[in-house]
Parts: sequence; C-alpha cells; structure tokens
Amino acid sequence: VSVRRQSDLGIQGRFWEGPYDARPVLNRFSLVTRVAYDHLNPVKIGVVQRPEEYKWSSARSWATGEPGLIPVSLLTEPFGVPMSELARDVRAQQENRLLLPAMDDLANRGVDWSTPEGLDLLEKLLGEDS
Repeated sequence: VSVRRQSDLGIQGRFWEGPYDARPVLNRFSLVTRVAYDHLNPVKIGVVQRPEEYKWSSARSWATGEPGLIPVSLLTEPFGVPMSELARDVRAQQENRLLLPAMDDLANRGVDWSTPEGLDLLEKLLGEDS
C-alpha cells in the first residue's frame, strides 16, 4: 500500500520512518483513537497548540473537510461510517481531554506510546466508553 501511495503522491524514498510495522485497525473506535493520536503528536511535543495548526498533518482536512497538504483519501467508508462522522469523532476524541493525559500516563510508566504496542495499550486505557 505505501509503495502505491508513494507513486500516487509522486514521492520517492521511504514513506514512513522507523521500524514500525503495519497493524490492522479492526473497529471504528480503534480508527478514531489512532487518527486522533496521530493528530495530537505535534501538540504533545509542543510544536503547535492545536492539531489543525500543523501543516504536515491531515488534522486540518479532518477538521474542516478542506484539502490539505496531506491528502485524506479513503476509497471506501471505513466500517460503513461516512467521513464526516469519522472526522467528528476524531475531533471529539482529540478534544475530550482524555487522550493527552492517557499518553502522559503511559510515558510515566515508561511505555513508549508511539509504538504499536503503546497504541494498543492507549486504546485499552481509554476504553470504548470514554
């Protein structure tokens, strides 16, 4: 998928950095949590105050529906949910004041929340009822 995506975007070289592995997103909650997590990374490290301010993120597109520097293109509606609903849920997850503290909690425990295992634990901490 990444090789095809690189070709679509006219990008050469590595698309993703680091030794990360692909993990399936099996439900809507997982998709929403992982996108919100990705959008909050620049906020977490202090690069921007709000996810929409980081130009190399899809956060602006998810928040406004307008095209951004990072194209948001899904060929199908994941889990049968329209993009507008997913975008709404992502914004709610980013703003619910639980995701950043959960990331801090993991860091205090010595867990790297940027790893696939850390993301799995982050989802467990948040739970679907959050």
